[in-house]
Order: sequence, then C-alpha cells, then structure tokens
Amino acid sequence: MTVNEARDFFDGEISIARSLQLLKEIGFGYLRLGQPATELSGGETQRIKLETELHPNQRGSTLYID
Repeated sequence: MTVNEARDFFDGEISIARSLQLLKEIGFGYLRLGQPATELSGGETQRIKLETELHPNQRGSTLYID
C-alpha cells in the first residue's frame, strides 16, 4: 500500500492520517509503507529525516539556529 492509498484508507484515524498527510505533502505519496530505507535515495532519506524532525507533534522543546 502506498502512502497515498494509506492516507485514504486511514482517513478516520486522525493521528495516522496526519502523519501520512505530511508524507504526502512533501511528495512521498508514491512510497510503499514498510519500504526498507535502503531502497530510498539519499535525497529521499534526508527529506524523511527533516519531516520527522520538524513534525509538529514532537515532544519537548527544540531550538533551531540558522
């Protein structure tokens, strides 16, 4: 199942749908759920790490300095 398909399937599950929506918004709708990280390109891996870091539901306080 791709992220796009899963987003539609889990529409009623708010926390799951929110995470899938974020992946969809950054252009990863084509990825398969459970796809091994070794199959991703370096750029895809970096975008996923960035999305995970900037996810609005992160616990704790984080300060980003540019």
